[in-house]
Amino acid sequence: MKPDQVGFLFNSYHFLFIFFPVFLALYLSCNSVVLRKYILLFTSIVFYSFWDIRSLPILMTSMILNWHLGNLISIKKSSFLMKLGVIANLMFLASTKYFTLLFAPLISLITSNTIFATNNSVWFPVGISFFTFTQIGFLVDIHRKKTAPTSIIDYMNFVAFFPHLIAGPILNFSNFVPQLQQLGKNVKKHPGIFLWSGFAIFTNGMAKKVLIADRFAPFVNDYFEQSNTNPGQILALAAILGFAFQLYFDFSGYSEMAYGLAMMLGLQIPMNFATPYKSKSIIDFWRRWHISLSSFLRDYLYIPLGGGRKSKFLRYRNLLITMLLGGLWHGSNWTFAIWGLSHGILLTLNHLFKELSSKRNFRDKQNAVVCLILDISKWMFTFSSVILLWVLFRSKDLQTAFNIYKNLFAFHASEFNHFSSILGLFLLATAWLILEKPSLFFNVKSESEVPKNRIMALFTFCLLLLNFPTAYLYAQF
Repeated sequence: MKPDQVGFLFNSYHFLFIFFPVFLALYLSCNSVVLRKYILLFTSIVFYSFWDIRSLPILMTSMILNWHLGNLISIKKSSFLMKLGVIANLMFLASTKYFTLLFAPLISLITSNTIFATNNSVWFPVGISFFTFTQIGFLVDIHRKKTAPTSIIDYMNFVAFFPHLIAGPILNFSNFVPQLQQLGKNVKKHPGIFLWSGFAIFTNGMAKKVLIADRFAPFVNDYFEQSNTNPGQILALAAILGFAFQLYFDFSGYSEMAYGLAMMLGLQIPMNFATPYKSKSIIDFWRRWHISLSSFLRDYLYIPLGGGRKSKFLRYRNLLITMLLGGLWHGSNWTFAIWGLSHGILLTLNHLFKELSSKRNFRDKQNAVVCLILDISKWMFTFSSVILLWVLFRSKDLQTAFNIYKNLFAFHASEFNHFSSILGLFLLATAWLILEKPSLFFNVKSESEVPKNRIMALFTFCLLLLNFPTAYLYAQF
């Protein structure tokens, strides 16, 4: 897909009042687990086709080939086949998504375009990064004997499961597929718990997307597109902070909607966020932000590279490589490479400082007030570092990022008029972040624990603001 393509959103009238209700009614009316699997797979394929029908043959081919390869790896116990499969998947990903970055010098020479051009005009399959990494994990786990092959229907449901397919979370085969063997039975046994708690989580995620993320989008998009004509530190700071809020509420909102949809089907997928902007270190941030990707990079890249087992030098080298590749996973732009490498450097410094402070027992010697000041300082440094690096993540090229960083050192009195118009939105987002609890509605034991009236009121309010939906930010990755 292209970055400006909206797609078939969870928070759209067609999905909310036609697509999902019809599917859920068919799903719950079946008494056969096997039939539910086929209904789920068919629904996922239709959902994906609504996003972009051109992507469907690529997804289907990828699933069939990887399923066959997984079976061969299991039968022949071949590390060669596993490595071949991983390389083939990565080459496929690179050939479709990273063509511009890999061949930028040649493109620049032929077309006279800048080397810093992005892939905004390049089409690639919807969700390719997510379904490619999901299948790489499957092949590696088969080789490690952490899981065993399954039927092609179960495998396709694992890869193409529509709540996660577009923007994650990245699923783990051994955690997800066993749930398919009892598909829907828990919902039919306890419909109130699963349907209401799932709906509550979905609504909370939709509110994040509709009430906050989509409200920030016009201001943030306008600023980043015209950063060279909007000098001034107030607007620059507002745009940087606005994007930090937009990205979190958009991506965590999508993840909660996906989690809620899965729960209404009696399935559990990974939580992807745990209040990351409350982190007091970069290490802690990456344990709370996009958790499924962080876990994937740790298990399938950092540890295979050697992790931190041999020496500190190799540990930090592996960390830098992992974060650099994690940055490039997001897209074919040098801004992502620098963003990922910068986080790798911050993580390395964080580990070094952590080792130094633990040896000196620095914190144990401080009183409560000093510890509080230190905690606030660590939070401020972490949050500031994260949002400043989001500039690279959001910018279409390095020149745009440079302009915005430069604007942080300029001042114009007229900026206050622009900023005051969205001040209320900043206050709402800040209050939400402060009060947010990561476990809200995720561990409901009884239907009575869900405040149904408040959830319905919030859902209804969100419906009134669905006139101008914006694309999921992570769908473009």
